[in-house]
Amino acid sequence: MSIACIITTADLAPLDTEGFEAVIFHTPEQLSRMSEWCVETHGNSGLTQACLVSSTSAEEAATKLLAYIKHYIPEPGRALLAGNSIHADRAFLAIPPWNVILQHLHYRLFDVSAMKEMVRRWASDSVLMAAPRKELKHTARADVLESIQEAQYYKRLIEGMSLGIPVVFQPCAPRDLANMKYGMRILAPVPEGELTDIYGERANRDARTGLNTDKAVADDLDNFPVEKARLRVMWFPMTATICSVVAFGWALHYEKVYYIYPYLVDSAGHPGGPSRQIAYNDMLYLCERYGPSNTLETYDPRKDIGITGTHIPFVISPLK
Repeated sequence: MSIACIITTADLAPLDTEGFEAVIFHTPEQLSRMSEWCVETHGNSGLTQACLVSSTSAEEAATKLLAYIKHYIPEPGRALLAGNSIHADRAFLAIPPWNVILQHLHYRLFDVSAMKEMVRRWASDSVLMAAPRKELKHTARADVLESIQEAQYYKRLIEGMSLGIPVVFQPCAPRDLANMKYGMRILAPVPEGELTDIYGERANRDARTGLNTDKAVADDLDNFPVEKARLRVMWFPMTATICSVVAFGWALHYEKVYYIYPYLVDSAGHPGGPSRQIAYNDMLYLCERYGPSNTLETYDPRKDIGITGTHIPFVISPLK
């Protein structure tokens, strides 16, 4: 009934924001064979009426779309067909007259829905929940734009991992602990700044140079028996007294409870300055040494790691 195409770079930047779009002429008899869902959805969007008054045939639309693609990507076998559940679109394009378009494209598909399924299975629920919400207009152009927007979200997640961009950490499920040091995994990227990485090497380095704490803590960090511990962890968000968002967690280690404090970011999502950042394995060390055993209490780490600035409380919560 309609077809739309937006060509992007490998970084998902549209080469032409308007893109290509065509509505295909259909007779009333053809449209009468639509399912109940299609009758309601395309009737409400106006697509059904647009098909009745269109003067564009499928052959004309296929020819124009192929010319549009070749204008930007003249070499055959280079462009990937991309979108949500894109195998369904490929099935349509395999039928004449649309097959000439498929013949010009690469045989591989870029399926955004496959990314979503990977995130759904292997990332925290909050990562999937942070993905762009779809308006479900079910028009060709709107669906294409939403697919690009969703793909851009997953692209930022992958860039955060591959480029070492600081990330908010979340405790892993127990089954993941064998492969992830300290039982932490990536939750979401933050925009800028250098704080700590998932394995803690940068935290140790910063501690040794006096950026986060003193040498006594730095020495103990290397020997802290986290990898030998059996951790049970869960994550919850909280707002600190300075209206900043902090990733919190609590864990069981040899029947003791420890607070995992990755780092602090401000209300706009940007990391805090040196006076407001604490490496999470520094916190593990402090909790091992100073953590309470049976009470819920607030602890100011400044007295032990030599930072200054706004009071930064954190909570060590015992298991019940």
